[in-house]
Amino acid sequence: MRFAPPPPLLAGRLVFALDGGAGLAKTTANFLALCTGERGACRNAPNKRLHYRGCPVHRIVRGFVAQGGDVTRGDGSGGESIYGGKFNDEKAGLKKTPRRGSLAMANSGKNTNSSQFFVVLAADEGVLAKLSGKYVVFGELVDGWDVLERLDEVGGGADGKPAVPVWIGGCGRLAA
Repeated sequence: MRFAPPPPLLAGRLVFALDGGAGLAKTTANFLALCTGERGACRNAPNKRLHYRGCPVHRIVRGFVAQGGDVTRGDGSGGESIYGGKFNDEKAGLKKTPRRGSLAMANSGKNTNSSQFFVVLAADEGVLAKLSGKYVVFGELVDGWDVLERLDEVGGGADGKPAVPVWIGGCGRLAA
């Protein structure tokens, strides 16, 4: 079955500052390459591009996280890194304390990073404590706080299904 995402409703842009330290080099390189699409097709799903453009933000839990980046299946059950499959956690990112606007790799357990990522919507310290040390945090939101708020508003319940479809309409690396 072929699926083409609908034209994006332009909600705005999220701009992240990525951690440029050597301790997060693999994670940031993976994210940047997936933003630009420079690596071409997925190894495990050759008919899919290693690119975030057109990917759904498939899970938004109000007051918690907005998750997307499943480049292979689009529903949170897939994903692939530029290294092929999954890659290990980088300790520097596990040591970072997540906060509202943090960018982190989504995973299914230790050392299972792929293309999926999430943006933290929570500001509550108790909720943030549940994320700490389990996910590699590698960036912070610097612009687009209004868009982050809109993401939170369309969040679903515990299942995280957004009230309206949310897609990544465009992405890349901004010139310095």
